[in-house]
Amino acid sequence: VTLVNVGRFSPEKGQMMLLQAVQRLLPAWPNLHLVFAGVGPLESALRAFVDAAGMADHVEFRGYVKDMPTLYADCDLLVQSSFTEGLPNVILEAAYLRLPIVATAVGGTAEVVRQGETACLIKPSLEDLVAGIESFLRDPGAFAAMAEAGHRDIVRDFSFQVRTQKIMNLYQELAGGAAC
Repeated sequence: VTLVNVGRFSPEKGQMMLLQAVQRLLPAWPNLHLVFAGVGPLESALRAFVDAAGMADHVEFRGYVKDMPTLYADCDLLVQSSFTEGLPNVILEAAYLRLPIVATAVGGTAEVVRQGETACLIKPSLEDLVAGIESFLRDPGAFAAMAEAGHRDIVRDFSFQVRTQKIMNLYQELAGGAAC
């Protein structure tokens, strides 16, 4: 089972907490594998934790990844472990590509996916992260159904055309309704 985390390696992204969650899960789920896609200032600390915990066979650092659709296709679950977010493009991408999601309910994440309907949204804590991942491991079929629903929502609400129209509507409203 392959988990993926995509983002800059920095404290607010919660990757150290994710490593701790995987460490807790490995005794019961020894086939667990975590792929990190990204770079950043916390990378050496993350690598040191992996080495010290003896998790090198379970954690892979891919660095900057250009071909995200292929990466997502090779993974079973996107895990977003952030303590803060804006509107997370990673969640938009994963949902569009029908990848099941466990994500912290921070920032704009809950505007993109819905708890129990299109993703598993959790509080940004170690216990909740472990529980969210374990929920997927115990019932991947339920997560596949949520991923399918998430794809439909993204196409409906966040396609390029829909987002462009929303921006145009906002500009027209701010301009007093005048059309260009």
